[in-house]
Amino acid sequence: MKWFKRTAVAFAVLLLLVAAALWWLLGTGAGLRFALARAEAASGGALHVQQAHGRLIGPLDLAGVRYDDGQGTVVRVAKAQLDLRFWPLLSRRLHVLALDADGIDVALPKSTDEATRSGGMSLQPPIELVLDRAQVGAVNVTRDGQPLFASNQLELAGSWTNRGIELRQLVLQAPDGHANLDGELVVGESYQGHGKVAFAWKVGDTAYAGSLDAHGDVKQAQLDFRLSAPIVAQMQMKLSQGGDHAWTGKLDAPRFDPGPILGASSLQALAIAVQGHGDRYGGTLEGRVDLDDRTLLLQPLRAQFDRDYHTLTLQQLKLGSPQIKGNLQASGTVQLAAKPVSAALDIRWSDVLLPADLVGQALASHGDLKASGNADNYHAEGTIGIGPPGKLAQLALNLDGTPRQVTLHTLALKQPQGSLQANGTLTLQPTLAWQAEASADKFDPGQLFAGWNGALDFEIASHGGLSKNGPDATL
Repeated sequence: MKWFKRTAVAFAVLLLLVAAALWWLLGTGAGLRFALARAEAASGGALHVQQAHGRLIGPLDLAGVRYDDGQGTVVRVAKAQLDLRFWPLLSRRLHVLALDADGIDVALPKSTDEATRSGGMSLQPPIELVLDRAQVGAVNVTRDGQPLFASNQLELAGSWTNRGIELRQLVLQAPDGHANLDGELVVGESYQGHGKVAFAWKVGDTAYAGSLDAHGDVKQAQLDFRLSAPIVAQMQMKLSQGGDHAWTGKLDAPRFDPGPILGASSLQALAIAVQGHGDRYGGTLEGRVDLDDRTLLLQPLRAQFDRDYHTLTLQQLKLGSPQIKGNLQASGTVQLAAKPVSAALDIRWSDVLLPADLVGQALASHGDLKASGNADNYHAEGTIGIGPPGKLAQLALNLDGTPRQVTLHTLALKQPQGSLQANGTLTLQPTLAWQAEASADKFDPGQLFAGWNGALDFEIASHGGLSKNGPDATL
């Protein structure tokens, strides 16, 4: 039995040495500094820590932390104090008991097209994070040297696990506003709990204020989003948390000035009252939109995704107005998986009567227009009837386009007494240029433009462009 005793003693000594080494690495200041030195060396100089006190298993104090990946991302932390539980790290779970940090500066590089095309944020964390308490002082984030975000104080408690993102505490104070959480908010495959976030934030010259109230159980979640500035609006939604996630919702925004949101435009007043229902693959919307003194009715809008979300089908879009006789309908498909995204739309209208106060004289119209393609290559063609009631002209249109050039194959207008035909090309890149031919026989522009009655006969050819020295045209 001597060999067994000797083996047991050797194993015990080895185990004791390993335990002592772990204790030294995890539980002493020297072990902390050793680990940081190895981390700095492994990062190739990207990570640098000026001062470190405490233990790896916490609490530990760091000062003068700097990380530079050499590709434009630079993170600086003036000081930070961290206390965590070590053993959950063995199961890929970071449990932070307390975090206090201040003087955080983050510089991000200019965003690239590739980064823009990358997918959205995933709710699956790279490592599960549980944060009992965090207090963060001044934070400044810039992108390509331009300010992106700044805050004075942040208090946070929550977690990011396979269940989703859970917030139990959020108090944010910043130069541009504040946000406060009362209760609990969960973002994941399902929501359970109750929480309300009140916020006030300034974006540019526009101040936004409102609240988000959310609560749910195993079966259903409810959201109530309210804006008090720059407009008064309310959106309510109920969502089933099982099956195809059936939903109902409504949006109500009484008459308001759209300028702070849409910018300068001729539109002076806007009001929205829309309700809808559906599931995770689509839905139906109906209601009204008031544009100044005119009302646009959704009767209704119905759209549906396929099971893979590759195709969006616009099953029906029917528009009407109490002030304008007639109706407009549209249908089509959008291929979301195509690169670039492509679409095929069919627009039809009938018995439309545009009032004189809108277009200068009463105009009746009917027609259909088909458009297909994508931003790189598109085609449109259609037939349109338009003119004073009882004197409609027939218009035929056929064109193709790319980002560089629009080719007008046919523009033929047949009036009761005259006609107009045109074709040509409009070059958009690298410089603006055109080539066009047009002819008319007893064409009466007054049937389209009030006060321009007449009869025109002409044959015209023109080409030209815009050079650095100004326009150069031949007629």
